[in-house]
Amino acid sequence: MSFLQDLLKLSVTRLANREKVELKSFIGEKPTVLFFIRRFGCPLCRYQVKDYSRIYDSVSKVANFVVISPEFLGHEEFTTNGYWPGETYIDEKKECYSTIGFKRYNPINVMGVLFDKQVKEMNAKAQAQGITGNMSGDKLATGGVIIVDKEGKNVLFEFKQKSAGDHCEPQRILDALKIDEKIDEGEGAGTCGTEACGL
Repeated sequence: MSFLQDLLKLSVTRLANREKVELKSFIGEKPTVLFFIRRFGCPLCRYQVKDYSRIYDSVSKVANFVVISPEFLGHEEFTTNGYWPGETYIDEKKECYSTIGFKRYNPINVMGVLFDKQVKEMNAKAQAQGITGNMSGDKLATGGVIIVDKEGKNVLFEFKQKSAGDHCEPQRILDALKIDEKIDEGEGAGTCGTEACGL
């Protein structure tokens, strides 16, 4: 992908200790799975992270598997609730997001999230799991999943959200990494507990 070499020149901040880490430092021993969330307070994102945690042990044996957020805001609650068992990083300048080309809403079209069919369909699943959230932070971002090979030369898999309700099923990540494991779809996939919190 055309963005890859520019992406690997960028740095993110490790949430645990505020250390600056170059993305190229992940390259070398094994592939890297980068899951870019919209914001820490987004229940959709929290639920997706919870869904991916089901495959974390399997994936982390063969690949780096990290979460990246575009801001620090809301990280305390995200961390305290234990949504993600692995490393979390911050792209505070949103350079990774813009380099990859993730869509950004504007203040007008973001309101369409309230009526998004995918968001509504996943609401019931999220409510059943008790996932909550808040409206704090950048509500205009979207995210996705990028898998880079261990040499840092190729994107093995790319998923970019077209809407806030888009969710890349964990099975697709397993398949992209050629991990021979089958999981049930939809058990963890979901979004926010109210229509508004999809923002």
